[in-house]
Amino acid sequence: MPLLEKAGADSFHVTLANHSKLEDTIPMKTHDYFADEGCFLKYCDEVKKYTDKPICGVGGLTTPEFIEKQLESGRIQCAAMSRQLLADANWVNKVISGDKDKIKYCIRCNKKCLYALQQHREFGCIFDN
Repeated sequence: MPLLEKAGADSFHVTLANHSKLEDTIPMKTHDYFADEGCFLKYCDEVKKYTDKPICGVGGLTTPEFIEKQLESGRIQCAAMSRQLLADANWVNKVISGDKDKIKYCIRCNKKCLYALQQHREFGCIFDN
């Protein structure tokens, strides 16, 4: 990390990339190893050992309670939630207004996001807003 910081990095977005098997990079809820919410946060824990810069975590982040716990503990300073925000673009507003019970949660099926991209079809979510 010191070399990256010397080069100007002021934060780190920590994720996993396996371009030969995209299901590992964008894992489904049924993935053998990456099924849990926050499935890539263990990599944030490793990066944190080498830097004091802010860390953005990713990996099946969906529930406000889980994400808030990660932020409050200092494990991450930012949460990336691409598929969750496709499932419910109003997630943030619903959390702020106390309407958490109205959130459409990403079920991590990858049907209209990852698979649609791979097949050059319309991109979105099965829960189209």
